[in-house]
Amino acid sequence: MTATAPDWNTQGLEAADRLDFGLAADCFEHAINVDAAWAVPHDNLGLVLTKLGQYLPALQSHLTAITQDPSLASAHRNMALLIQEYGDLLIEGALDTALQLDEDDSESQAGMAKLHYDRGDYVKALSLFKQVVQHNVGDIDAYNHMGLCYASLGDFVKARKYWLKAVSLDVNNYFAHLNLAALYASDFAFERALGHVERFLTLDAAQAYDDIEAMPQFDEIRHDPRFQKLLKDHPEPEVPAEAETEGVAADGDPTPVF
Repeated sequence: MTATAPDWNTQGLEAADRLDFGLAADCFEHAINVDAAWAVPHDNLGLVLTKLGQYLPALQSHLTAITQDPSLASAHRNMALLIQEYGDLLIEGALDTALQLDEDDSESQAGMAKLHYDRGDYVKALSLFKQVVQHNVGDIDAYNHMGLCYASLGDFVKARKYWLKAVSLDVNNYFAHLNLAALYASDFAFERALGHVERFLTLDAAQAYDDIEAMPQFDEIRHDPRFQKLLKDHPEPEVPAEAETEGVAADGDPTPVF
């Protein structure tokens, strides 16, 4: 008697209960081969693939389950939990695949570089950002991040070099001016710092006040009369009451960490 899709699915569940996830995956794949339109084994396959560390295929299985049966609540839940728990690894896997297919893809290189930067792997991030600017010499975001990498590694001379490069490409780049101002202020080079403070205050006063308040690099310059005058000349914008509670923050902005 030929095993049905429910038979294979049951065997898969039993194997998973025994923690034999490899066998469980095989059983769920058999169930899918018998009845590809049945969403449940796709969802179950996603769960055991997650246990096996195959996160991208697991995500694809949950998505297939949802495609086959949008009303299957467990598939939506399991996909959400997978993304919540292993989001970085999913991103890394997808970017790695993209780079295997096209090693010169600067957008994938930049994405991978930011991932390593966020993890604190500044040396690897630097290596990837350097590849990015080899293919796109005008990538201002890459120069800003390269400056942050060097600053995090304690090389403030090179950090300044790349933030100045960003400013040379875009004189109105808020984050390059912010980073330079913070660097100069922490180094007691107040005259230079003030020039960049005036620039980023002019560019985005609301963001500037948040950054100045949050960043200890400005502690030494806060009471300088020239700094106080700049704040007076560029007053903090009033924020509507309803907006104060939203807590929306920019994602991935290259603000100083040194």
